[in-house]
Amino acid sequence: MMQVYQNQYGLLNNSVNMVLEDLRELNNAQKTMENGENVRGKLSFADLGAGFYMKSRIEEENSVIAGVGGTYFIEKDLESAKQYVAKQIAKKTEELNKMLKNKKEIEAALTELSYRIEHFGHTH
Repeated sequence: MMQVYQNQYGLLNNSVNMVLEDLRELNNAQKTMENGENVRGKLSFADLGAGFYMKSRIEEENSVIAGVGGTYFIEKDLESAKQYVAKQIAKKTEELNKMLKNKKEIEAALTELSYRIEHFGHTH
């Protein structure tokens, strides 16, 4: 029983870390878009994938290309993109809060099981 909770806890920790990374990226995108009107002609790096980037210059600051899952992308005007990112941040934050609640529940179960094993020598 203890091993099951420990495995769930480990998997949940990995998921929490992935959601935190998603939120970090979304927040960075949001900050960049907030300054979007002042980026024309500035140097940027285009993500080529697998950790490779290409230097590029921004020509259009009124629209962005948004990844919507898999290999699908859509073009959005800057205001729509800002709203889309804000919705994604809210969705990921809600997901994170649920995960953190589950994490606390698993921690409590692990503490209870540890107490039972220590004091009674069994988990029932």
